[in-house]
Amino acid sequence: MDSTRIDTILSASKIRQDNFGQRPEISDGSSTVKCHKNCINKYVSPSALQKLSKRMPSDDASDGATMSPKRLRSNVGSTVFDFRKHCLFCYDVSPCTLPHEYDSRVPQQRRTPASIVRTVVMADGKTLYKQHLLDLCDKRGDELGRIVRGRILGAQSDLHAADARYHRKCSAAFHRSTQKTNDTDSKSDADDQAFTETVKVLSSDPSKVWNSLDVEAVYSDQGGRDMSRRTLVEKVIQHFGDEMLPMHSPGMATLLLFRNHVAKNLRIMDDDENSFMDECVMKVGKQIMKESRALKHDFKSYNKHIDRDVAAECISETLIQLLSSISPKFENSLQTLMVGNIISSMVTCQPTPLQIAIGVLLGNHKMLIDELYKYDVSCS
Repeated sequence: MDSTRIDTILSASKIRQDNFGQRPEISDGSSTVKCHKNCINKYVSPSALQKLSKRMPSDDASDGATMSPKRLRSNVGSTVFDFRKHCLFCYDVSPCTLPHEYDSRVPQQRRTPASIVRTVVMADGKTLYKQHLLDLCDKRGDELGRIVRGRILGAQSDLHAADARYHRKCSAAFHRSTQKTNDTDSKSDADDQAFTETVKVLSSDPSKVWNSLDVEAVYSDQGGRDMSRRTLVEKVIQHFGDEMLPMHSPGMATLLLFRNHVAKNLRIMDDDENSFMDECVMKVGKQIMKESRALKHDFKSYNKHIDRDVAAECISETLIQLLSSISPKFENSLQTLMVGNIISSMVTCQPTPLQIAIGVLLGNHKMLIDELYKYDVSCS
């Protein structure tokens, strides 16, 4: 590269402000320098320099305007955060481009809406917007709140003076999740207080025979809204433990009695024969049949290869729970899928996707398929 080309590079270096002219091979007065032709063409490209000059601050700008903002090194990755380049509310250090900074060739659907921070003081006229965001970060108490807080504290003045910018979606998500967390916490606290008061009411009258409707009414009167009657009764029984005796009967509200007082009105005897077993079995069987028929598959196509999710689509959830209660080995096992598909096929009177896949894979073994068909393992 001759001296004329070097002068062109030095002119481009001044526009780019990258101190390229201070490199040893340039500053020692050498008349030739080795470089890649493609690299140097891109470096001195007039169109590239023109775009760059539009973004660079002018020489007659004030010191305050040319002062580069304080940059923070985020804990996420190693990219340096810059208020003038990156989104304030993104978890990662993400580029943030304002509408007028996009190239005209970029279509609108490829542009991410962004804005610059213009708020200095909140609507009350007292709270600074910077302090408002710091308070939101403290309320979040999560990793994103810690990251945003670190960025805000790095601003030498208010965010408007620092030319901070943000993606509109990121800002909305940051504020919305904070509000959602606060609402959830307040609802949870109110619900816990309602349950505590409900327990106190039950404890104040231990001789009374309570039913689930009475307990739900007390819970509602105390301001409780979130728990269903079934969940509420289960939590009450769990709270009192052995002190409380629950009594269940099909079609009737559950009775809750304190053991120390139940003997005054009832004679309680242990029953090892479990006379309600037949009734329980029948109830479980009806539920499995109902769920299996609701999951009946409408075949429009057949798959030769299926996965666990497809094989489990036609199995009753109650049946899966029943098998898991028999033995932990049935949990998420192939045996559960096979048993469930056999039962589903018998209830719905149609083959399941698993049975069809087995039949297709064994297409060349007719005798084996006939034997498996007898046991509803495969379709014929």
